[in-house]
Amino acid sequence: MKANLLYISPDLNYACGVSKHVYINLKNLSRYSDYKLFFITNKGDSLDRLKNISKLNYSIFDFEKDHKNLFRLTKDFFHLLLYCKKYKIDIIHTHHRYPELLSVLVSKFTAVKTITTVHSFVHGLKTLSFRSDKIITVSKAVEEHLYKNYPHAKGRCKNIYNCIDESYYKPGEIDTHELKKSLGYTDSNKIILFVGRISRIKGVDTLINAFIKINRTNEHIKLILLGQVEDINILGAIKGFEKQILVIQPTENISVFYEVSDIVVLPSRIDPFPYVMLEAGAKKKPFIGGNTGGIAEFIEDGVCGLLIEPGDSDKLADKIIFLINNPAQSELIANALYEKVKQECDGVQYFERLHNIYKQLRD
Repeated sequence: MKANLLYISPDLNYACGVSKHVYINLKNLSRYSDYKLFFITNKGDSLDRLKNISKLNYSIFDFEKDHKNLFRLTKDFFHLLLYCKKYKIDIIHTHHRYPELLSVLVSKFTAVKTITTVHSFVHGLKTLSFRSDKIITVSKAVEEHLYKNYPHAKGRCKNIYNCIDESYYKPGEIDTHELKKSLGYTDSNKIILFVGRISRIKGVDTLINAFIKINRTNEHIKLILLGQVEDINILGAIKGFEKQILVIQPTENISVFYEVSDIVVLPSRIDPFPYVMLEAGAKKKPFIGGNTGGIAEFIEDGVCGLLIEPGDSDKLADKIIFLINNPAQSELIANALYEKVKQECDGVQYFERLHNIYKQLRD
């Protein structure tokens, strides 16, 4: 018998790792005959792509990632409870703590089973958090953080690395020359790409400082910042470098920017397990990341990527120049990351493991 499987995740945006994860899961699970899929979200710039998923029943609810208002929590709880009863939901899979809390409360009054995926390092609300029947962590770093700060989660956790959309492995069909031209670049330009939230936590300030040092003597090097601006103050450092640094709002076709890039950089201060790292590997682009969390766990420095200490713009500048000046070494690093992503983030294996977890919940 089919399981009625409900996913809940707020803020469905293009340049968001959690949103990307949810979309990939829903798209792939829609191919299984074992599930009838439901999805609840609230808003986001990528709602249109839900239309690409066949047999998905999705609804827009007015809720946020968290609420400390008891009246609002009660209202959201009853809204979800009625929804689950109406559609006879068997399993709720959540991706943020507030929806997880609601799902656990609903499970107390129904036969619903609960599972949550932990995508980040969080703190506080110990008595209310991570009470689902099953918990998936996206990296060992997240799992260790969870055990340290939420010891009651032990025994219910399973670590599974995210997989990426299979389309990233396919050669791009775009004309890279024309895309570069449309961006104001030439084929002789070397392009550094950042994808993600434009914020201090993602190390964008470090990247801008490193780029400015590089660009003074290497004007052929350009920087693209692709993502939502969360910290407008960071962009103040761009003044005077507007022609060298492009800030682009995320769109559905993020993958095309990997095609024209020469290096992908994500100098995060904190990062659980970024999709950007995996996408760079799938596109065979050399990757430089912050020596933190899931990046440090996955990247072997000098083998399948380069690591810098968070905030060290001088070292970041040096490593960018090293990759540009050493194309053979750059290619070796990119190919090694490609092989590691293919092996450890395989989509078939990922969904087999996820399917088994859902099956355990129902048995």
